[in-house]
Amino acid sequence: PLADIVVLNEGEAETLVGLSDEAAVRALLALGPMQVVLTRGGNGALLGTRVPGSGAGPALTQQATSEQNSISIENIPAESATVADTTGAGDTYLGTALGSAILRGTSLDTRALRHAAEAAAITVSRFGTRSAFPEEFALTGILRTGEERL
Repeated sequence: PLADIVVLNEGEAETLVGLSDEAAVRALLALGPMQVVLTRGGNGALLGTRVPGSGAGPALTQQATSEQNSISIENIPAESATVADTTGAGDTYLGTALGSAILRGTSLDTRALRHAAEAAAITVSRFGTRSAFPEEFALTGILRTGEERL
């Protein structure tokens, strides 16, 4: 409940709340964070956002229904990639998403997660961890072309 943003994968969500997909995002948002990013590998990601003023803090029995009505969940598709090694994909995804949002002076949004998906697609197409991360020129290209497309 003390985190503003929670980013986790499907396995972590299942462990924490025993749910998957949109149900997991809703359950996690009910615990207090303003945003939840649930990464789902080749199935993309879900971005759940609790609308400000919708009753901050953990949902209690009567409050749960009203909070569910003030939640936005967006599906962000994965980028197609030839997968060689998934090691480091989550680190690339999170770093790129946060970098995109910070550079644009916004909170995490659909654009940031699309940028992240493009960068992660590069990472999974290579072997290794640090050596598989996109180079600076690739990230710069992603952020520039992604901004023009979105």
